[in-house]
Amino acid sequence: MGLITFWSPNNETTDRISCLSAIASYIGLNYEISSLIGHAKLTFSELDQIFLEKKRKMGQGYPLMDIGMNALKRLAISNKLSHESIKMNSVSLESNYLDILPGTIDVSGEQADKKEDIDSIVEIVFRASKLYHAVLLDVNCNSSSLADAVLMQANAIVVVLDQDINKLNKYFMETSWSEQLEDIPKILVIQNYDTDSKYTANNIKRYFNIKQPIYTIPYNTGFRDSINDRDVMGWMKRQISISKKHTNYDFIQSLDKLSKVLLEELDVNHSLKAIERGVI
Repeated sequence: MGLITFWSPNNETTDRISCLSAIASYIGLNYEISSLIGHAKLTFSELDQIFLEKKRKMGQGYPLMDIGMNALKRLAISNKLSHESIKMNSVSLESNYLDILPGTIDVSGEQADKKEDIDSIVEIVFRASKLYHAVLLDVNCNSSSLADAVLMQANAIVVVLDQDINKLNKYFMETSWSEQLEDIPKILVIQNYDTDSKYTANNIKRYFNIKQPIYTIPYNTGFRDSINDRDVMGWMKRQISISKKHTNYDFIQSLDKLSKVLLEELDVNHSLKAIERGVI
């Protein structure tokens, strides 16, 4: 059990959310473990829209003014937070296997920048990481204090990059981690990877003298469309048994490879495939 955080330099939201959505849905559909996807915000986010908007349009509405991070924050402040309350304030995406802990639809746009908010979110994340086998969390937010506080709890930090050489240079040459975060494993991932670019993962490693692996998730039109359609889970279910000749095979294999790496960081047996659910 534990926490994997997804972080990107310069708050590059699109690739990071895409990476998190792909990995979370893949793990939720392929492993006999309990997983939670979420973010370190009090308000409704792009991640929530991707996974919940279609349910709401289909009439499977959720009272998002009353559940989620804000509700748990109130419980944490009153010392009433429990494992049961985290489950009750989450929404099931794949029964018994994948939940999402949403932010609250709040037109005031409340930001978690007060010490009380930061302490509450940190406690929520800590308790969730003891309840689920895997908690996958987006931590980029306006408050660097909150981001650092959550990142410090992580078993590993997924650093989501792209192939823009200027951005890569800024990350590898200028980014410095605090002493508290320095020893937490960093897993480098290039999302929407272009195999035809001269800036391949191997060339990037050589250019910046990087010794650790750089994992890649190729750009996939079908997956990108599923994000726009708010149907990531439905699309991912249709990819479970595709053959090696299928156009989406390399994309799915990249998720399989990275999922195993992340589960190993959590000491979760990645051989626990979802055979009993009949999806493989």
